[in-house]
Formats: sequence, structure tokens, C-alpha cells
Amino acid sequence: MPFPGASMWRQKLRSFFEKTPVIHYIKQHETVVIGEIIVDVKNILLRPYACDGSHCLSMQALPNHLEGYGLTFYNEVAAYGDCCRGPIVFISQAERQRIAEHLEGILPHMSQEGQFIVKEYLRQKGPEHTQEAFAESARGTLGEQQGQELDFAKMHTIWGDQCIFRTLHHDGLRGQVRCAIHAYTVQAGLSYLDLKPVDCWFWPLALVPLYTGQFLLTVHTEETRHFTEESENYTKKRCLTEPIPGASSIYQSFRKELVYVFGQEWFDALVACAARYHQRAAR
Repeated sequence: MPFPGASMWRQKLRSFFEKTPVIHYIKQHETVVIGEIIVDVKNILLRPYACDGSHCLSMQALPNHLEGYGLTFYNEVAAYGDCCRGPIVFISQAERQRIAEHLEGILPHMSQEGQFIVKEYLRQKGPEHTQEAFAESARGTLGEQQGQELDFAKMHTIWGDQCIFRTLHHDGLRGQVRCAIHAYTVQAGLSYLDLKPVDCWFWPLALVPLYTGQFLLTVHTEETRHFTEESENYTKKRCLTEPIPGASSIYQSFRKELVYVFGQEWFDALVACAARYHQRAAR
């Protein structure tokens, strides 16, 4: 039985959570509800988006100086702007295990630095430590879990901020960033959705839990980052602020991902909603 005053208490809770940034955002923007998912119309149905691994990059040659000779030469190229450089990627233990099972096949697709780090680690520690060769176990820092291994891990980085599976292909002027895990799945005839970390293949989509039990499906943007918990830097990625000309709407670009997460029936309902909005926009 509900305790005395339960109705009033629920109303107080509702009045509190109704003031949160995500609920305020929903009230201010057009949405459609499909099952338990509240879909952000502007960002999911209408926003153009595509990722080709090159549109986001800024290339810069790095000079080396020979002191005493006054000579400068260029033998390194840095590429900035892609989403595989900068973030800390956390993976579940299940994701870590799957990557470890395929690491031998992924290895040839990695950068020279990445290959060296993995091979050297396995040479020193042995193949029984394959999971540690590319990801570090997360441990509790406070309270009763302090020092204990948690149920997720942090992907290793190279030069401080590049994912260990990030590879850069370039001719000195133009470049393209690729994921070694993704490249391996294509070659092996596997689905990248079954092997890549979900944080990688779901970005820039964001699924925000609500106090109602529903979820808001939106995109990491400057306007939403306060409740999607994305950094300001990543909401300014070129793929979001300057989409590739002619790019499809984001729900179309993420068809495989959305079907994988929500199912074909849900996605078909989303397509039907999108068609109505696109027809209205064309008038």
C-alpha cells in the first residue's frame, strides 16, 4: 500500500525533476515518442551527418631542428580534429574480452606504434595478459571499493591522447583516420557493432535516461552537452558544425546502429515519422 502522503511526495519529486536541463530542453524542442524513446526531431530526423574519416582533419607538418646547423626539415605530420584523438574511452569487460579474442587479427591494421606497444607488452607479460595489452583495468578510488578492480576498463592511448587503435593514412597534405578494429571487421566479414566499443560506434548519438523511465535520443551538441555529459570540444567537431555537403539525415546515416539497439520495427516507425517531417519541410 502507498504510504500516507505518497501522492504529494510524488508531485514534489515531479516538480523537482521537471526543472532539470534535459526536461527543459524537451519542453523547448519538438519531439516524437516511439515506444519508450523520445526522439529529438531537429537533431535525429533533420540534422545532416556523415563521417568519412577525413572531413574532420586538420593536417600540420611538425618541424625538426638540427641545432647548430640552422636546418629545419619535416618528417612528421600531425592530424587533429577527429573523435579518435582526445577522449578517454571506457569499455565494459565484455567488450574488452571480445577485442582480446580478435586482437591477433586486429594487430596488422594498427599503427606501427600501436603494434609495438601491444607486441612488447605481450613479450614481457605473456599471452595470458592480452586484455591488458590494449586496456587498463579501472579501479575504485574512494570508499569501500578503493583499489578494487571495477567492471570496466580504460583504452590505452598513444602520445597521451590517441586511441591505441587509431591509424592515420596520409600523403602529407590530406589524411584519413581509420579504426583498426573497424578495418579488421570489414576484412574478416564481421559486424563492427559486435566488436567495436559502443561509445565509439554510437557517437555522436546520445541516449539520456529520464525520471519517467523513458529515454531521450538526441545528439551531443553545444545545446545538449550539459545533460549528455559531453565536452565542449567534442560538440564543436566539424562533422557536427560543418556537415559534409549532401550528407543524409543522421537517422539514415545511423540506420545499422539504431536497428541494432532498438530493433527493425522501432526503426521503421522512426522512418515513417521522418518522412512526414521531410515532406512538411519540402512544402
